[in-house]
Amino acid sequence: MAVVERRGGDPVAIGEALTGFAREAVAGTPDWLEAYIRRDRLDERGLGDALRAMWAAHEAARQKRIRESGCGSEDELDWREREAESQFRVERMGAPARLWEAHYLARKLHAPAEAALAWAQAEVVERDGVRSLRGTCLVLSGPPGVGKSWAAVAAARYLADETGIQPLWAYAADALAGVELRDVRGSALATTPVLVVDDLGTDDARDRAKWDALFYRRHGNRRTTVVTTNLSPEAVRDRFGARVMDRLAEWATWRSFGGPSRRGEGEQSP
Repeated sequence: MAVVERRGGDPVAIGEALTGFAREAVAGTPDWLEAYIRRDRLDERGLGDALRAMWAAHEAARQKRIRESGCGSEDELDWREREAESQFRVERMGAPARLWEAHYLARKLHAPAEAALAWAQAEVVERDGVRSLRGTCLVLSGPPGVGKSWAAVAAARYLADETGIQPLWAYAADALAGVELRDVRGSALATTPVLVVDDLGTDDARDRAKWDALFYRRHGNRRTTVVTTNLSPEAVRDRFGARVMDRLAEWATWRSFGGPSRRGEGEQSP
């Protein structure tokens, strides 16, 4: 409808601007335009009148939607709708309910969240107008309660909001329980574009080969991954082996944090 606005709503001007496109209508042409062209054989004025009527109906519907929402402007309505969609993605990813409010737009971000957001912003790339992901990994390491999981959700929310890609949450303690080693390759954990692994190191030590296979797949296919853990790099090497640690060293941004537990202080909010 930008053509309508640029041409000032004049039906002849609109029709003339679109005639060339209209005459080349093919199967990929939007249904409404194809119908007007092939069924009614519209000339410049007829096509312009039809588009002008469509625009008027669209504008009336837009104004009604703004009034019914209680918003003061379309910008406010758009913001509310984007936030609702953002919230839906966070809840759908499978994170615990206590983390659903984690947001990169919080008034004050603690250190893990600041680091996670900086990584997430660098993770998003734009090529030919399309936003995608670089496929790197972030590891947030530190003692319990310093905000690693909250930061991981905030980062995943940012990635989802910027690209529309749905993240997946996995709690390490049971993520691979019941999954056979041969099935790791085709699992959702290996193939999902964005994976958050929470509390790596709480898993069953007998699943070491499965974690090796999972990191092998995600690293090799450059799938974006966020990991939280209480383990130091040395402890990760001891628990999962040199191969896993070597991949993380090449693939991941590792951020370590200390300090007392923040649990019980209340969650951050936008």
